[in-house]
Amino acid sequence: MLGRGSPRPLADTAGNFARSLPWLVVLAPLLLLGAGPHLSAGGLLFALGSGVLASGPGYAVWYGVVRQVSAQQAATLQLSVPVLAGLGGVALIGEPLSLRLLLASVVVLGGITLALVPRRQAL
Repeated sequence: MLGRGSPRPLADTAGNFARSLPWLVVLAPLLLLGAGPHLSAGGLLFALGSGVLASGPGYAVWYGVVRQVSAQQAATLQLSVPVLAGLGGVALIGEPLSLRLLLASVVVLGGITLALVPRRQAL
């Protein structure tokens, strides 16, 4: 909800990512000594792509949307993220479209719909 008052969502998102860079300084000795996580060119490209092409624009869009909805609506809409990620995996990288994914998506999106659609007053 802090992003609600952001006049510059792209700049704020870039700043958030920049503030995570000091952790690379902490992690670098472990990578160089081979005592920590393994670093590969492919893994590095996937990590950069995930941040630059997926997370960054996603946060920027979210900062714009969150200003237009209530806190309850924002919290409920956040529940769609796993569904979007799962369907994105199917569409973008060829993950199999399973019955389990479809059923889970229907349940989650159905719950979101129930939470967001206004209730009718009883007569």
